[in-house]
Amino acid sequence: MRPLIGLTLLLLLASPATAARERFKQLRDWYVSCDNLRACTAFGFGAESDDRAHLRIARGAEADAVPEVTVTLMRDGLDAGARLKLSFGDPALGGLPPEPVAVRLVDEDTAVVRIPWSEALAAALRKGEMLRVEEVGGAPGGDGVPKISLAGAVASLLFMDEQQKRVGTVTALAAKGAKPASAVPAPPAMPVVRVAKPVTGGAPLPKTPPAAVLAAARKAAADIDGVSRPEPFAVRLSATQTLWGVAIEVPAYNIRYALYLAEGGRVRPAVLHDPQGTRDAANEATLPEFDSATNTLRTFYRGRGIGDCGAISEWGWDGSRFRLISEILMAECRGVRPEHWPTSYRARRE
Repeated sequence: MRPLIGLTLLLLLASPATAARERFKQLRDWYVSCDNLRACTAFGFGAESDDRAHLRIARGAEADAVPEVTVTLMRDGLDAGARLKLSFGDPALGGLPPEPVAVRLVDEDTAVVRIPWSEALAAALRKGEMLRVEEVGGAPGGDGVPKISLAGAVASLLFMDEQQKRVGTVTALAAKGAKPASAVPAPPAMPVVRVAKPVTGGAPLPKTPPAAVLAAARKAAADIDGVSRPEPFAVRLSATQTLWGVAIEVPAYNIRYALYLAEGGRVRPAVLHDPQGTRDAANEATLPEFDSATNTLRTFYRGRGIGDCGAISEWGWDGSRFRLISEILMAECRGVRPEHWPTSYRARRE
């Protein structure tokens, strides 16, 4: 059975008040996501929770963007000289390299190969049932050859076509038509975040938050009396503004903080501006890290402890609130490394 943690993460990140989260979907054994600029990424996984291998298809929103296809194999003790033989269940289907492909070793247990995109590959993904990923010359695995399910591939490619407004054009992956590539609209303009200049110098930061910060955090906190938790942190945002972070939930991971701005004796919740409408509390952040040199706040929500799903976000301080600059989000916990998570939001920093 598929792990439920993926569904749990979807519920944590989704908000019924917005259609923004319609940009990602779980479609049988596939997961597909598109960002605010209509760049899309689809993943195909093994059936029955087999996470040893997955297929990734990423495509930009530009009319002439060519899909980038990779296959990832995960196994302990992979060798740098390993090669992968890829084959569909139906040998009549084409689009795959005829010979074993040399891998790019990410680390000792993760290997990646790239497959050129072609119409033959697109047709095979639409018609096939599974993709075999066989390590040539490697130590035999006890569970046989990993197989990536193609159940959900057609629906995922169609979702990408719809989100990128390619349906009915010659550029579509699943809903191809006669319209020319020029019928595909250009991607939306990238949002701009103007980040305030970092502050330098100033008096030493206090070690204890103002009483109003502690009172507000106590009101927001889960029941963590008696639980060991990190000390509050403070960073200087300007000559008069200080950001305070106070831990309000301390599970095994995903330590959650409430963030407050203190200025001239007044305290107010810090605002993490959410253009996607997915956050329940505007001033709460998971595992926040602040870079004073760039006035940037980074947050990391793990869907589970091994960190193969979740959200990593970067926020820039504009002088009054934190504005989202980038986010990568993986709602399916299927062994995908963070560097391969799909982008869900992009903005240009100025």
